[in-house]
Amino acid sequence: MDAIKPIASRAGWTEKQVEAYNRDRFRAVVEAGWDLIVVDEAHRLAGASEGVARYELARELAKASPHLLLLSATPHNGDTEAFHRLISLLDERAFPSVEAVTRERVSPYVVRTEKRTAVDLDGRPLFVPRFTRPVRVSWGEGHEAEKALYEAVTEYVREGYARALRERSYGAGFLMVLFQRLVTSSTRAIRRALERRLEVISGEMLSRQQQLLLEEEYDEMIHLVGSMQGERSEVEGLIELARVAEAAGLNAKAEALLDLLVEVERQELDPDLKVLVFTEFTATQEMLRELLESVGYSVVTLNGMMDLDERLRVQREFAGDARVLISTDAGGEGLNLQFCHVVVNYDLPWNPMRIEQRIGRVDRIGQKKPVRAFNMLLESSIEHRVQELLEIKLQQILDDLGVDKLSDVLDSGEATADFERLYVDSLLDPGHLEARVEEFAQEVGRRARATREGSMLLSSESDASREHLYSVEHTLPRWVEALTVHAALGGGGEVVRRARWYEIYWPDGERWPRVLFDRSGAEEVEGAQVVSLVNDRIQGVLRREHVQVPGQPVAQLRIRGLPPGVGGFWSLWKLEVVAGPRRYRRYLPLFLHDDGRWLLPSARRIWDLLCLPDTKIEVTDVLPPEHTGYCWELMSDVAREHAASLLAEVEKEHEIWLARERDNLETYRRARHKTLMSVGLETVRQHRQAMLERELGRLQAELEEASNLLCELDAVLLLRVEAEDD
Repeated sequence: MDAIKPIASRAGWTEKQVEAYNRDRFRAVVEAGWDLIVVDEAHRLAGASEGVARYELARELAKASPHLLLLSATPHNGDTEAFHRLISLLDERAFPSVEAVTRERVSPYVVRTEKRTAVDLDGRPLFVPRFTRPVRVSWGEGHEAEKALYEAVTEYVREGYARALRERSYGAGFLMVLFQRLVTSSTRAIRRALERRLEVISGEMLSRQQQLLLEEEYDEMIHLVGSMQGERSEVEGLIELARVAEAAGLNAKAEALLDLLVEVERQELDPDLKVLVFTEFTATQEMLRELLESVGYSVVTLNGMMDLDERLRVQREFAGDARVLISTDAGGEGLNLQFCHVVVNYDLPWNPMRIEQRIGRVDRIGQKKPVRAFNMLLESSIEHRVQELLEIKLQQILDDLGVDKLSDVLDSGEATADFERLYVDSLLDPGHLEARVEEFAQEVGRRARATREGSMLLSSESDASREHLYSVEHTLPRWVEALTVHAALGGGGEVVRRARWYEIYWPDGERWPRVLFDRSGAEEVEGAQVVSLVNDRIQGVLRREHVQVPGQPVAQLRIRGLPPGVGGFWSLWKLEVVAGPRRYRRYLPLFLHDDGRWLLPSARRIWDLLCLPDTKIEVTDVLPPEHTGYCWELMSDVAREHAASLLAEVEKEHEIWLARERDNLETYRRARHKTLMSVGLETVRQHRQAMLERELGRLQAELEEASNLLCELDAVLLLRVEAEDD
């Protein structure tokens, strides 16, 4: 969404040009003809009001697309009005007001899965345990110059921020916050930024080569803020301190990182261990790359200035021979690095949720090892003192409400601003640090409690428990196994069952030497071929549908697993309903016992046994048509009777689909018509209106065609079955 939100300005453009550009792009995005729109981090669409540009765009997109999927770990953060704006994107008529947002009305629109309780269909947790450890770094012997630089920059920032507040220069205030974060990151990062700042203050132009060396992601901010009185001499003095600190040797954090890597390699018993390191600035990233390469590590880097091809290349290299990936936050977005399980946060962002997002790059589905995260902090720094107090307070909230609820509160733009204010206030007035942290924690707790109450809207009685999922057996691989085995044998092929796989010889001579039907064991079998429904041969088997008609002989089977004394005729029927582009299929098993009873539970039990690959089935006879003809009439009558109820279910389901499609079409028509009215040129508007009318006519005709249902009932199979004798 951020890629298509309105731009605020562009170099060389007038305000009218910017406005026209935003208007045209808004219209182009809405009119793109979407079939489905998926929005990640969807809670950010709600905005602070209905007038927020991101929400307006989301609302128009929701109207223009027939299908919308919103993904969010934090859909309700305690603000009922914001949640109403979000849920109304799915169905405006269902949620016309805040009062309409009730648990019962919300339930059909929400599917919940909490990360730490999520399990697969075998009952195994989808996510491994995670362990986070702080790494406190002290300024020791040899770091006197670095410590002096930190203290001098902190004083410069404190005075500069206070001056910015007095002069209401908000840009200067942001710049001071940036300098404080830079000096905590690395000497090189703050030195480069200060040199860039001196260029702005002095008005001197550097050579192009010097500019390329100094350009960073914060370059624009440094240039936009004018110089403050007396700032030049201060900046020159700080640059000299930074150069002295660089000449004195490594930063204390850099030395601590080297020690940490050696320690973790020893603990993991893995000299080739892969490590993901996060920093906030490319200057620090460059310094760390040079340092680690100088001691023998193979290193790759990622940052927000790289294009897609470069990012993919770096990910491939890290998955291959590279041992360390150093990434900025912008570079780390969207990474899937399950093959790495160690994360080092070299720079700590002020909002803890940013740390969560970083660790999430490796803490993903498919991670096989416990995730280890290390957070590096400079002792005696403002950041360390705030963090230490904040950890205690937030942990109290965690104990009361649970980590997920606190995450809901922290994962917002409002929380990010609050953390920044907390750190700045602590910087300006360190004497009242504890009181400020206590006040902040109370506000976080208030929001967390509101979030917990709001989240009750998202729960439902149908939410699956872990205990329930443990009892679920995923039968699809077993069905594919049975289908494959029976298809090969039925055509005259051969199937050999090995200890852990099948060896299958198809009738046409094709050989599958090591066949598995469950991916969970594939890695342990060399040369394994995992067969699923998407296999071309299996798709061919599925397309060869069998239909049984009167006059055909009927096989008589003896089946192991049936209760003693069970015997009779079993049949399977298929009801197919076609309505325009929609196709519905329902299958109906029937069982007529020898004593004349119709036993539907037994019919399904026989069907289940026939589907299992290891059920022992013996063909004992083939009955001629004259011995089974009387069954056809009985079976057909009963099948039509039960098919009538199945058809009623299909009709009801189809009516719901038709109503939704008609409503979607009308919504689409209104949205497109409204957009067309904003087109300035009359001839263009008329042309697009004609195109829209033709499109709407075609869609309406398709819906009318889809309202007519064509039904067909066929017998798939008729068998004479009996239980195997004990």
